[in-house]
Amino acid sequence: MPDHFAPPPRGHFPAWLLAILGTLAVAALFPLAAWSTVGISEAQRAATELAMPVGVAWLLVLAAAIGSAAAGQRAAALLWAGLWAAMLLLFAAPVPGWATRWTEVLPREVPASARDPLAAVIVLGGGAGLDPLNRPELSGDGQRVFSAAQLWHAGQTRTIITTGRSPLGPGDPSRVGAALLESVGVPPEVVFQVPGENTAQEMQSLAEFFRDPPDAFREAAGPTPGVLRSSPPGGAAGRRSAVGMITSASHMRRALRLAGTQDLAFTPLPCCFRRGSPDQRWTPRQWIPDSGGVESVSRALHEALAWLVGR
Repeated sequence: MPDHFAPPPRGHFPAWLLAILGTLAVAALFPLAAWSTVGISEAQRAATELAMPVGVAWLLVLAAAIGSAAAGQRAAALLWAGLWAAMLLLFAAPVPGWATRWTEVLPREVPASARDPLAAVIVLGGGAGLDPLNRPELSGDGQRVFSAAQLWHAGQTRTIITTGRSPLGPGDPSRVGAALLESVGVPPEVVFQVPGENTAQEMQSLAEFFRDPPDAFREAAGPTPGVLRSSPPGGAAGRRSAVGMITSASHMRRALRLAGTQDLAFTPLPCCFRRGSPDQRWTPRQWIPDSGGVESVSRALHEALAWLVGR
């Protein structure tokens, strides 16, 4: 009988049993370490992460690696172990953190004061939508809209420009954003809407808007020096752009690049940061691959691909 069909020696554990026990032992390390370093609530979160799809897939790969090794299948064990390590390195600390820091743009200056307000702030679409009853609501990046409302109520901007058009039906981000701003006390006469189904189209529409602004915007915003790239922030005039742009921190770099293709310069006002506070306490849970890690790496790859194709 060929060796690979031979039964395991008497007294040895079956490969499948070793795979189960080894995987459970490794999985138990994370909640136990989280419990000992942070507390029971963090241990429960670690256990929950391991029960999520990415965590389960990671543990199944580990089980396959242990089972293959126990069965003497060296090549398969190395392959599964390499995949397990790749998932750990790509989707758990520290690679997702590096990817996030690479994509996100930090504020480069404090927003305008009430005595020196911005002429306008632009809220790029993507922070609002419609619920199943077609009611406006903030989406995952809703801080974009909320930040604009904060700036207006603080007297730091004279007007707000919402952008975006949905190609899939109702719920244009520009209209939904304007409705939400009005619902929290921003006067509709200081909110202006600009279309665009993606960031490149939004920048084209903004270029047309600023080159021939409507009279209502001129009256509400006043002069808008520094919008054209020929007068960039910190240039000879020593002025920042009088128009701020709000978008997610991971999207800001691409938005500024596309604004530059339209000869526009805006003061970046990023929000929706995915990176945590530098003072946040470390926890063993950060070494469990999860959907957040997949999202961070995917977002970085998305921005890198956009840069490669000139978008």
